[in-house]
Amino acid sequence: MKDLELLKKLTNADGIGSREDEVRNIMKDEFLKYVSKDNIEYDGLGSIVAKKVGLENGPKIMLAAHMDEVGMIVSKITPEGFIKFQTVGDWWSQVMLAQKVTITTRTGKKNRGVLGSIPPHILTASDLKNPVKIEDTYIDLGVSSQKEVEELNDYLNDEEKYIYDICAPVCLCGRIAGAGNRQKGS
Repeated sequence: MKDLELLKKLTNADGIGSREDEVRNIMKDEFLKYVSKDNIEYDGLGSIVAKKVGLENGPKIMLAAHMDEVGMIVSKITPEGFIKFQTVGDWWSQVMLAQKVTITTRTGKKNRGVLGSIPPHILTASDLKNPVKIEDTYIDLGVSSQKEVEELNDYLNDEEKYIYDICAPVCLCGRIAGAGNRQKGS
């Protein structure tokens, strides 16, 4: 059960490419249970390496995985309060609609939203025959204006406006599943 809790913690941590700080900090805390901080190293790309020296003739083991996962970067907030985005990594549009997402600002504030698109009853007959394109989806935070989004996400004080990380949450339903599992554990 302890291993499952750690896996859940790791897969729930924000880890979009180039912003893996939450994952790295969890790994550091776990490594410190087995090695001193002097045996933990970081490289210029953000990787973390822990070394535990055992018996000279003992086995040599290396565990390797990447910490990043697919995500999104906000590209625009519409006057109606919908968030448009660009994907980071491989996304398949057919699995995106109605997914819950977490938006994390540069200051660490988190807000929940859901991915949506134009409702089917407004689409033309020909549009209904095709999958929704990623560029036609948006994030809905349940607000009704750009000003409300700005207030929720405290980005007016953020030097890098419109830059947020978005990660789908993990669902543990008898099996281990979630967006972070494919990326962080492979």
